[in-house]
Amino acid sequence: MSTSKNIAFTQADKHILFDLIKKYKHVVENKKTDSVSNNDKKATWKVIALEFNARNVTTKRDDGQLKRCWEKTKTTARKHRQTERLHAMATGGGKAFVSPPQMEEISTVVSSIQPYFDFEVVSEWDSNAIHLLDARADSSAAAVSAEVAELDEVADAPDSPSPIHGATMPASSQNLNNTDGIFPAKLPVSKKGSFSVKSTQMVEAEVKKRIEQIDEEIRMLRESHAAKLKQNAELHAAVMRQNAEIHAVKLAREQFLLRQLQTHECKNTENDL
Repeated sequence: MSTSKNIAFTQADKHILFDLIKKYKHVVENKKTDSVSNNDKKATWKVIALEFNARNVTTKRDDGQLKRCWEKTKTTARKHRQTERLHAMATGGGKAFVSPPQMEEISTVVSSIQPYFDFEVVSEWDSNAIHLLDARADSSAAAVSAEVAELDEVADAPDSPSPIHGATMPASSQNLNNTDGIFPAKLPVSKKGSFSVKSTQMVEAEVKKRIEQIDEEIRMLRESHAAKLKQNAELHAAVMRQNAEIHAVKLAREQFLLRQLQTHECKNTENDL
């Protein structure tokens, strides 16, 4: 069994390593970094190395080599996903991005072990977010346009399919005599773009209804705010009146006591004389 560190990992070696990491992923992929978790990770990597060497008969690997191989595999998968996203946001046409089968296998394995390894935080201030939103809007608009065009083609077709056994109704059948007055003599045919016009009218009606609801909510909020201001003003005025009355009572009492004191002093002076 070779122990050289320069020997690259074969596909068989990687498959054995990935199977063992799947077995212990709850430990080695734990996001905690406290001392207990780190010690558990180190011990688990040593266990993985023992099991790896027991199953691999060509090259002996230590825990450090296995851990570096796994980290390198995750980095490769992340770069591959980033390349896919950048190619999706590129402009100018060109051929579609085709992932090599080996890279697809690596991404699938990493995703099964670490589902959120390429999780991207979307921020409205990020330049990539603007391109992604534009791409989604363009794809949605293209899908809606395709549906509208398909419905217009169905509406403009001269022979519309019948719901009975998939039969078709010829256009000449619209000129049949109508003696009972139940069916019209001539069925109306939709003009091209009628569905688009109706869709636009429905959207405008919905927007108008929403605007009216918002205006009503704003009006109710203004009325509530005005009522609160009025209530606060009345409460403040009542408090001010109560304080004024209390102050007047205190002032009258002080004046009464002052007069009593002056009267008492006058009587004492007369008695002294």
